Amino acid sequence: MSIPYALEGIEHGKGVLNGSTAIAEMLVAAISEFAEVTVVTDRPDRFSGHRTVSIFRENPIRAHGFEEFWRREYRVFGAPTAGDFSRDSLYRVFQLANAVDPGRLDAILAETDCEVVVLNRQEHFFLSRHPGLCDRKLVFFTHDSHYQRKLSYEENYGAAQPLTHVEQAIESAFVAEAGKLVTISVEEQTHFSRLATGCEVVLFRPTIARPQRLVELAEQTAVRFYFIGVNNFVNRQTMARAHEWFLENGRPGADEFHVFGSVCHAVEAVGADQGVFLHGHVDDLACAVAGMHVLLAPIQSGSGVPLKVADALGAGHLVLASAFGADSYPEFIGSRIVLSDGDAGQVLDALRAAPATYVPYEAYASKNRQAARQIVGVE
Repeated sequence: MSIPYALEGIEHGKGVLNGSTAIAEMLVAAISEFAEVTVVTDRPDRFSGHRTVSIFRENPIRAHGFEEFWRREYRVFGAPTAGDFSRDSLYRVFQLANAVDPGRLDAILAETDCEVVVLNRQEHFFLSRHPGLCDRKLVFFTHDSHYQRKLSYEENYGAAQPLTHVEQAIESAFVAEAGKLVTISVEEQTHFSRLATGCEVVLFRPTIARPQRLVELAEQTAVRFYFIGVNNFVNRQTMARAHEWFLENGRPGADEFHVFGSVCHAVEAVGADQGVFLHGHVDDLACAVAGMHVLLAPIQSGSGVPLKVADALGAGHLVLASAFGADSYPEFIGSRIVLSDGDAGQVLDALRAAPATYVPYEAYASKNRQAARQIVGVE
């Protein structure tokens, strides 16, 4: 299974985990309970106790000029500017191919004895027919289907988003060639289950740790709300909604809204308000948010699954999320997750009345363990 951090670092900043690397780490940890996992990665320090190998060039670089072309020619229709958001299929495939060392790849496939190989959607595009993989079981890890991304863009911008030939090829090949597909969201599982024939579609959701303490809010509690995100379009859009919600419903002089990550630049552009604290990048995020109470996640678009919700639940925090953002965590709705789509007064009352129970954690973890067993074929 491949997890290339440097490639994601080109996009999101060196050392920053984004959704694809974070969920892949979780999948490695889950599968490791039932099987021995070899991780193809440029960060062996993140996989202590695992065998790690690298197929990547030492210093992958951004493909200058190609990104500008990709954003202009493969734009999202209806977006204000080409730089706001984009379909990254063609660019990510090119970027990965540019970073792989063919000699290392051939040598590792010849030397490594693995029964099952997990490929993500970019790797599948040019590795699924590699001779070194012909006698091995392949599991395709979808992580953001192009079709789900298309639907999200269409809903957000009110404009048709026809799939490019590259997106169509990858999406069709996933269904046609996969014996087993791993999806990360309920919507994605539903989408591929409709399309796939003779293919096992497995739902593996983000790991949620069992926290030592569950946040509870009393009537007089000064609430520390927070938001986390890199500075991309979906996070800017969601953070703006969270910021607006806080300004309308937070109690002046008591409640606080803390923002972490490079998305802070979007708040700085309009000016921070009283009770709003911009922290930017922090080296130890878990420590920085330890004293928070409620994650604000009024997410309305996107094609993956909001990992920030899983992290907040794992920290014992409450989550105020849209129905869209909470869709992958139904076990927690009504207890640790309160939907933000209703009346503000009722929402605040629901946060204060939220039960401190571990029942949803146990139910969720049980389903994820079963999914990991299914991926590796353990009965």
